[in-house]
Amino acid sequence: MLDIDTEELLVEKLGGKFKLTTLIQRRLVELNRGVKALVEPDRPAARPSGPPKPQELVKLIVKEILADKIALAPKSELDTTMEEAAEALQKDGAPEIDIFGEELKKIKEERLKELTTILQPSLGNDDDMDTFDGDEE
Repeated sequence: MLDIDTEELLVEKLGGKFKLTTLIQRRLVELNRGVKALVEPDRPAARPSGPPKPQELVKLIVKEILADKIALAPKSELDTTMEEAAEALQKDGAPEIDIFGEELKKIKEERLKELTTILQPSLGNDDDMDTFDGDEE
């Protein structure tokens, strides 16, 4: 999709292929959610306006990176972790936030209990089931 020279320039500029891939993916999500592009897209005038193709979005993101419009934030700027953010919200009186999916675990456990109560009568009733004793010929 990218020519080798452009790719090498981007990798060198961002500090690695992983960082380049991460930035492109995050920016794709933003653009797909409706965030305005920071540079003018290279869109032909003959093409009707509509959602851009993914290839066009990647070209737009490359253009934004080369124009120094976007970059990954350094770790030093990311001063709060999710846990610290949740603690700060709780101190402000916000409802408790579940970071690790505890609510989902509780829902799954409840559904398993419901299923076992539904299936239990049929599993626990030996009269309805034919059992194999091993003595039948």
